[in-house]
Amino acid sequence: MTASLEAPSWGYEGAMGPAHWAKLSPKYHACGEGKHQSPINLQPSTARRYTGNTAPTLDLQRWTATTGPVSAVHNGHALQVDMPANAASLRYANTTYTMQQWHIHTPSEHRIDGRHYAGEIHWVSKSAEGQLLVVGAFFDAADKATEPNFLTPITAQPQERTSNVKLDWSGVRALATPQDYWTYSGSLTTPPCTEGVTWIVLNEPLKLSSEQVRRLVDTNNFNARYTMPTAKL
Repeated sequence: MTASLEAPSWGYEGAMGPAHWAKLSPKYHACGEGKHQSPINLQPSTARRYTGNTAPTLDLQRWTATTGPVSAVHNGHALQVDMPANAASLRYANTTYTMQQWHIHTPSEHRIDGRHYAGEIHWVSKSAEGQLLVVGAFFDAADKATEPNFLTPITAQPQERTSNVKLDWSGVRALATPQDYWTYSGSLTTPPCTEGVTWIVLNEPLKLSSEQVRRLVDTNNFNARYTMPTAKL
């Protein structure tokens, strides 16, 4: 999950990379001192997995109400789409969260039992009280690809770093009632690595074509923080 750009600069390689974030600014101290950092390796000892009717209701139906155009920008760290105010929301555990933005990490930041995926999408939402909730979805190449329509405009011209695009959210309908996901309390995965973020990571990856995965990787470049140590549940 990306935070807003602010000085000092940070990155994913060398002296600006994740191992050094905490040293770049006192504002980033949580990146080195935090006890509940993200991403993590998702497994029964580190996160809670809900399946079927046992899962607290995660209602994403209002995501399909979004209309464009919106701004798709590679901000120097990730390909990010900033959402219009009150354009989309979700409900989780009887709380409503308004989507702020969504962005892409390549490769995935979270793992499931040690497995990485080609990439991971983070939908960042905030409640009226300021609580952050992030829904994460892995994506990988597959023979029978679904080609979510909301990704097509931002990968059609991979060399363009900034553009106004109109998003077709019909591809999100498949995610509208997820019944299999992992959840835990973690942090932003970029500086300042603020903790207290509710994470919901869908267990099943989105299935994209090899060409669409290639375009996303070529456009986004490497931008994944390594998995962080965790305390057992």
